[in-house]
Amino acid sequence: MRKAAPDMRIQKKQQFINCAYEILQTEGIDHLSIRRLAKEMGCTSTTLYTYFDNVEHLITMASIRYLKGYMADFKRINSEKHDPLELNILLWERFVTYALENVDIFEMLFFGKYSDELVDIVYEYYEMFPDEFEELDGLIVSVMFNGDLRERDYIMFRRAASMGYLDQQSAAMLAQMDEFLFHGLLMKYKNLELSAEEIESKTAEFINIIRKVIEKFRLK
Repeated sequence: MRKAAPDMRIQKKQQFINCAYEILQTEGIDHLSIRRLAKEMGCTSTTLYTYFDNVEHLITMASIRYLKGYMADFKRINSEKHDPLELNILLWERFVTYALENVDIFEMLFFGKYSDELVDIVYEYYEMFPDEFEELDGLIVSVMFNGDLRERDYIMFRRAASMGYLDQQSAAMLAQMDEFLFHGLLMKYKNLELSAEEIESKTAEFINIIRKVIEKFRLK
């Protein structure tokens, strides 16, 4: 029986994403344009528009790869013995660290033009690059495939509330607080390049704040 021919459109889209990611990694988001990408791919700018709405759409899709390290950390931390509130704090610590390493990327992913469509973009990316999402459990999928940071955090706090660590009202409030604090952090350091020491320091400050607030609402 003959194997089905590979989807050439998907292959071409993968090539665009891989090329865009390489430019993001080596030169940064400001150097990625339709014209630059078309030149690298040996095609016209018009060709790219047959696969992506615009350059922001392409950058958003290519930037999903920046979540790969966080997903690996999520899987590891989730396998350890932590109560749900501590789990959430530890996950925020890793998430903020990755975000401060690539502030412009994370700000665009979660608060940019396509943030409301992020869940669909992640699913589409997953279908093209399934090897990057190996062995993810239900909790990781429900959180990682949700583009709304407040809703993602609320999933975690709602889980804690169902186990008696919080009341439901506090769960919703804490999720909102975390989103506001995180967005403020990104806006403060947008377009700045932080050293490893500064990233560690700013992450610690952020985690100290949310830990102190969460502990005020902890029931057990």
